[in-house]
Amino acid sequence: GLVGIRLYEEPSYVVLQQIQPEIEVRQYAPRLAAQVLIPGTDERARDEAFRTLFRYIAGANSTSEPIAMTVPVARESAPESANASANASSAQKVAMTVPVATAAKDGAVRMTFYLPARFSAATAPRPTDARVQIELIAAQSIATLRFSGTALAQEVSRRSNELRAALQGTQWQIEGEPVALYYDAPLTLPFVRRNEIAIPVSAVLPKPP
Repeated sequence: GLVGIRLYEEPSYVVLQQIQPEIEVRQYAPRLAAQVLIPGTDERARDEAFRTLFRYIAGANSTSEPIAMTVPVARESAPESANASANASSAQKVAMTVPVATAAKDGAVRMTFYLPARFSAATAPRPTDARVQIELIAAQSIATLRFSGTALAQEVSRRSNELRAALQGTQWQIEGEPVALYYDAPLTLPFVRRNEIAIPVSAVLPKPP
């Protein structure tokens, strides 16, 4: 919502260490996700990635089961999602989890919708679009930096560098590229939005004396 009230399911995690007030390392349990990789790194690619995943949760799957889009969009570009769950058919609705994750790599945009914990790889509806892949993401440790405002590309880059710098000199070694996480709807006021940068990490054991 507009005032930042969130009733959405989030993937389960435990905080391993609070490095700074807005920076923490989390241990996530395995998560089931719908992912799509769209060539391009501009807004058009991000829009297409969102629309492709939205069609899947709206019923473009083997069971024609709508998975209600209660999680907000990752970008400002799909206002039609605001009324999607209200206009869905009377078929069973399943709330999707937050956050929505986006990352740009090798000239493409990867977007991820996390599915509710009640789904397994065997029970999740099969996408009818071959570009949508259902993936089981293994348990992992992730360092996150939380910030508000509008998470445009320049701000995501700046915050990613800030998180990398904060991890230097800690027990946490960077194990992957940063991903932007979005928790709020496009119409949410920027100052109450929850955005995060997430970087996979592993604990470095101290060297024996």
